[in-house]
Amino acid sequence: MLPIVLTFVLFADPQWTPVILYGPSTFDLTETCRTSAHPDDASQFIRCANYIMGVVDAQAEGPTEKNPLNRYCLNNGITTVQLSKVFVKYSDDHPEMMNKATPFVLARAFAKAFPCSR
Repeated sequence: MLPIVLTFVLFADPQWTPVILYGPSTFDLTETCRTSAHPDDASQFIRCANYIMGVVDAQAEGPTEKNPLNRYCLNNGITTVQLSKVFVKYSDDHPEMMNKATPFVLARAFAKAFPCSR
């Protein structure tokens, strides 16, 4: 099971309370998504799919000045299974990315597999 650690940072202003979430490492998510290919382990698939869809939802606004990495375009027909396979393949092809932030690696994998047409 992948631990998720929640860190709450409180500032003097009670209106401003950011939450920093630390999810699985790129290595851990790659292994979770890899083992989720086995149909008898639904819990692994759910972990993989939920994390990937959370990142996709968070990056849904597309590339911006603050976040230029979201340079991928997903059509409506793409499934979570396809996204997890793209991520695992990208991670296998780029082992040097295993120590990078997981959302960053997901965005790179999706940008390579699903580039936006200009």
